[in-house]
Amino acid sequence: MEKEYGVEELIAHVLNLMGGQGISDNDYVQKIGDEYGSAVSRIVVYISTFIAFFNYLVFGDEDVNISIFKNHSSFIAAYDPRRDMYSVIISNAEKLAKERYLGYVTDFNEDGSFHELFQGVGPFLLSIALHEVRHRLQKKKRVKMFSCNRITRDKRINHFIKFRKYLYAYEKKTCREGHVWKKIIESRYSPKEFDADFIDHYFSAEIIGRGRLSLSEIRTILLLSPIRLFNE
Repeated sequence: MEKEYGVEELIAHVLNLMGGQGISDNDYVQKIGDEYGSAVSRIVVYISTFIAFFNYLVFGDEDVNISIFKNHSSFIAAYDPRRDMYSVIISNAEKLAKERYLGYVTDFNEDGSFHELFQGVGPFLLSIALHEVRHRLQKKKRVKMFSCNRITRDKRINHFIKFRKYLYAYEKKTCREGHVWKKIIESRYSPKEFDADFIDHYFSAEIIGRGRLSLSEIRTILLLSPIRLFNE
């Protein structure tokens, strides 16, 4: 029977297995720590390593390109399909380190009932990394994407899709009322972002709600397809 991992076990396993492959330059890690503090350098190393690991799960030994920027975007991590490159942003890692992150994830049952699950920093960083690797899968393997208009035969997953649909509609309306630039709204709430947001939300609910996942189950979530689910 394949080993299953809780959140902390998974984090420890990934860090031990990958040996800091997200950032191979230890001097650079030390430099980040000296300038921004150990909490920031830890977040940068964790996200980079998680990205490298999830990338390995679905792409095998293929080289992974992860760059570290001081201030490059409004996100902690990103994937650039034009350069086929992941990036981790120090300034946003610093913001997270300064906050007392208290996040929650909405989990659903088949009947549509739901409850909130506490999401600590560890699961949050795992979900960020998984989100970016899903973006690379969209580009490199052209996975079939989940969308607000595509349902499956899995009732529970359909509730996650509907939730994301309503959340997107609400946030887009709020952005328009706040006079956010149209191109920014279109980029943040694009079909690709909907798919990746759905995947990282579902992963978080699974690993926190169930308490344990195997590596093959994580890989299945990364490669999840609405077509396959509809045909089951």
